[in-house]
Amino acid sequence: LDAVAELLIFEVDAFGIDCAPENRTIRKLVASTLTNLTFGNSQSKRRLCSHPNLIEYVIRIIDDSHTLAQNRTIRKLVASTLTNLTFGNSQSKRRLCSHPNLIEYVIRIIDDSHTLAQVYAGLLRNLSWMADAEMSAILAPSVSALARASLRAYRVAESKSLARASLRAYRVAESKCLCATLSALWNLASHSRDNKKAICEEPGFLEMLIELLTSDAQQTVLVEPASGVLKYASMYLAVVGSDRYLSSSALRLLIHRLVELLNSPSFTIIGNVLGVFSQLLAKDHQLRSLVLLVHFQIII
Repeated sequence: LDAVAELLIFEVDAFGIDCAPENRTIRKLVASTLTNLTFGNSQSKRRLCSHPNLIEYVIRIIDDSHTLAQNRTIRKLVASTLTNLTFGNSQSKRRLCSHPNLIEYVIRIIDDSHTLAQVYAGLLRNLSWMADAEMSAILAPSVSALARASLRAYRVAESKSLARASLRAYRVAESKCLCATLSALWNLASHSRDNKKAICEEPGFLEMLIELLTSDAQQTVLVEPASGVLKYASMYLAVVGSDRYLSSSALRLLIHRLVELLNSPSFTIIGNVLGVFSQLLAKDHQLRSLVLLVHFQIII
């Protein structure tokens, strides 16, 4: 059945089916079938990845941004397909990154559609993992868009006025979006100094990361990427001075949250916290004194 489905997808024109950009029904069916196939076994996925024009075909489904501007379902399916195909497949990741204007297109979707930011952030997370120098350069422009998407998800979740049950469900959805964007930024922050700088210069982003550093064990899945991004951002802050981007009150809150997180059950979080401390405290005697003071206050 998989083989027949693949044949129908790649040879759809041979059956005389008009798959013009405006034919959303066929495009949605093709995108849905491709997504289902990429969730299949590893043999099926390898067969799909070996197809010489697969990446180009999937992108062609969403190539007409004017006629598909409102069709979020197709865009979501395409993102899921590409995310599945690029998971652990360096060749597919390189092919996708090298496709003309695709990353710019992804950035535009993340900026324009809050509901699609999560799935496209997942795609960027895959592409940015273990990326080579050429891929890193191509992906760099996505840093600011992901930071903006993170802030949107955080602010909307905090300000939404809904019934209690609805609010809980809404915050779960926003947390997933926030986790996806921060996970992508965690990878991208490790690539270059410019990426670290872009993260620090996004208004309100560092303050958001500090607010996310909670010792609540239920928030571990969110604190891990938040502290991971902060670990890399602190490398830039250590060079230019943390007071350039953070007020004294924000720095004090940061130190307080970091000290508390040293008791986290997550080794990933502890490692990230130690990474932040090693950067910020290396040359800043005032921050060292502040850490000792906060630690003493917590003990007593």
